[in-house]
Amino acid sequence: EVMVTSEQFFKVIEILAGRFEKSKHSVSTNQQLPLKRFAYCGVCGQPTTGYYKKQKNLYYYKCRTNGCKRNMSQKKFHIDFQELLLKYQINPSSVNHIEKTMKYVFKLDNQDVEKGLVDYRSTLTKLKNKIERLEDRYVDEEFSKEMFQKHNSKLNKEKEEIQQTIANSMINSSNLEKCIDWTMEISSKLNELWTFENFANSETLQKVVFPEGITYDWENRRFRTSRVNSFFFAIPQLKVASEQKKTRETELNS
Repeated sequence: EVMVTSEQFFKVIEILAGRFEKSKHSVSTNQQLPLKRFAYCGVCGQPTTGYYKKQKNLYYYKCRTNGCKRNMSQKKFHIDFQELLLKYQINPSSVNHIEKTMKYVFKLDNQDVEKGLVDYRSTLTKLKNKIERLEDRYVDEEFSKEMFQKHNSKLNKEKEEIQQTIANSMINSSNLEKCIDWTMEISSKLNELWTFENFANSETLQKVVFPEGITYDWENRRFRTSRVNSFFFAIPQLKVASEQKKTRETELNS
């Protein structure tokens, strides 16, 4: 006698291969809980999960660690997250001033980066010359193939690492301005754009602003951040400076 029907057997095969659709309830829960797995428990450090309580018709976030027993209603959790977003949201009237200041500061920073790149480019030129000399000596049969491959591999690895460092450090000025313009546009309406009614947009936005996720302090109902996208990081300080602008002599001082 068979243990399962052929339909059940093939359904299991599909599930193991990852080819199956989530249940409507699972999809609905995800849409209502965009911070699930993105927010971490402030007590044990584990990602949060969530659930739906049918009796109350409410969604909840909770810590997934057995015995931790921390949980919070979706409504309160989202209010606290939106308070965090407000720190990085700017008034439309402050956009121009903050945008000018960000461009000024980033360009100063880029000048320091450019100075450092001079040393990397010099080292890269020396490595390329070494590789050329090594190839010439190999052609002249001054050492064995094994010796050539050993030194050539090492030098090329160093060359690739420096090339990658240079590529990562270079900031195109036009791209920099585009990034800042985009940041200003997003930051002027952060809470409006982050809405759990559009799960995909919410997830994308929160990952852009907080690349490494956030941690939730259950007792004090407060989010903590380990890292903020550098384009958003300066905004809280610049907001204060912008509000004090009238008492300053120039925008540059502010």
